[in-house]
Amino acid sequence: MKKISILFASVVAMLSFNSCSETWDDNPTLYGVPENATFTLNKPTMADNLVLLDQGGTLHLTCNQPDYGYQAPACYEVQASLTQDFTKYETLGTVLYNRAEINPPCDEVANAACKLLGVVDEVDVPTTPISLWIRLRAYIDQSPENTTCYSNAVEYKQVQVYYNISVPGLQTGLYLRGDMNGWGVTDEFLTTDEMGIYELDNITITKGQTFKIADADWGPVNLGAGSAELKLNEPYTLNGGDNPGNLSCPDDFTGKLKLELRAGKYYLTLITSEEQK
Repeated sequence: MKKISILFASVVAMLSFNSCSETWDDNPTLYGVPENATFTLNKPTMADNLVLLDQGGTLHLTCNQPDYGYQAPACYEVQASLTQDFTKYETLGTVLYNRAEINPPCDEVANAACKLLGVVDEVDVPTTPISLWIRLRAYIDQSPENTTCYSNAVEYKQVQVYYNISVPGLQTGLYLRGDMNGWGVTDEFLTTDEMGIYELDNITITKGQTFKIADADWGPVNLGAGSAELKLNEPYTLNGGDNPGNLSCPDDFTGKLKLELRAGKYYLTLITSEEQK
């Protein structure tokens, strides 16, 4: 009888342990990040050498991950400044998700440097290399407010910048084409002051109306639905290729369309008028 009691107690203990383990796996505790917490951005191998920001190229950064209490899938933003204290800085557009492959595009770095330098015309670009400080902002996508954490800053001592400023309000040759405008080319996206970001204001799309983003000839740019469902005020990954399916508006919409080109992929956000306020 005593042996049976001991065996029963062991089984109960094992079941309790398994239950706790499953609860942790399903609902891990997310640590809040202490104020002024940091994580380590490693010194790049090219930090002391001349760095030419080649169009189409990338920088290469590595870091450790902030301690969130478990192995969290963190997002990383790259920020650039002309000074170590980051009193004034620019955040690059591409968000990265693998700390072993933090490779910010050189064109975004050049764009950030031009903004920080106050470049307006090509003659404003320095002919000699500049010093550029880089740091990372890490956060967990599901809770960025209480998980944001900044790395230390590292210095690239000799960065040769090229002219890379986006002038807002220019035509792009990219159109909203759908039921709302007879699939014509009347609604054209315009450039913004951010590289790779285009906008189209004052658009109304009725629930159920279908549309695409395309050029005037249904040529190289013909962007439509992916596997997910389009939602208002959330970035949506557009599918390209050979005649992708039409997008469908999930609800009545009035507002601004934001089109982003990041690392060769297009993302569309339908921003409602209420969200813009």
